[in-house]
Amino acid sequence: MKIFVLLAGVVLALIPAVAFADDGDPDDLLMKIGGDLHIGAGETAGSVVVIDGNVVIEGKVTKSVFVVGGDALVKGEIAGDLTVIGGDIDLRSTARVDDVTSIRGDVVRASGATIAGDLRERDGFGFLWGFAALFSVLVWVGGTIAVVAAGLVFAAMGGRQLREAAQRMTSDPVNVVIGAVFIAVALPALAVAAMITLVGIPLALAVFLFVLPALLTLGYIVAGARLGEAVLGLASQASAGAHPYAATAFGILLLQLLLLVPVIGFLIASIAALWGAGALAFGAFKAAGGHGVESSTPAAPASRGPQPAA
Repeated sequence: MKIFVLLAGVVLALIPAVAFADDGDPDDLLMKIGGDLHIGAGETAGSVVVIDGNVVIEGKVTKSVFVVGGDALVKGEIAGDLTVIGGDIDLRSTARVDDVTSIRGDVVRASGATIAGDLRERDGFGFLWGFAALFSVLVWVGGTIAVVAAGLVFAAMGGRQLREAAQRMTSDPVNVVIGAVFIAVALPALAVAAMITLVGIPLALAVFLFVLPALLTLGYIVAGARLGEAVLGLASQASAGAHPYAATAFGILLLQLLLLVPVIGFLIASIAALWGAGALAFGAFKAAGGHGVESSTPAAPASRGPQPAA
């Protein structure tokens, strides 16, 4: 039931103005939260909203009635729609309503009750799934815009570092994997160990709440840049100091589209983020003077020119 009350709050937040029909003005909005509401015989109201309470309509409502978490008993007239979420609807023989919508509730219609429009009854699950799907789409769109914008900022302020990290993902996979393991295993383990001491608790929280999310977000951007370069064929065309705007935005968009694939898309995106974060970690380690594992591939011998005759 709490989900319906929360949804009602969202709906009410969209109402530009709220008036309480104390003066009997039929154009006003009559609202009741956490209690019952009664429109007596001979009384008139404009729109009626009741949250977590029941409503009884014996008079006339010139617009619509919206009830969440309560029942609606109608003996009078509702010129607009009657919508009840999480409650029952009881239409007596003298009731006159336009459209009736019942979500997760029962509808009792007495003989003689008039429904001028449509009667729609839903179990609530389809409604909730639709709301969840819409919310998921909005989150995906907002997240995509945010991460693409962050990637473009990274490309603008650290284009060379971004391209180097992206190239390192495939040119030095052993050290990148070592960096990814450090981020995924060693760093959280060190943070947990630090929580033994009082001073280490805020440091550990900072690692889990800020450092790890930041590293994975940057790694996701690096992976997007590498994917974009590979797909667009820009890796060998752009100069080392160029800002990879197109590759970064395009690659991140591809990763975001992969997220729409259930389970597999999330796994691929997570691995990409960790892989890219490993490339950044090893780059920072190398910049600090560290040395990674040397590649076992022997270097190609330098070409020699023709030897002079003895």
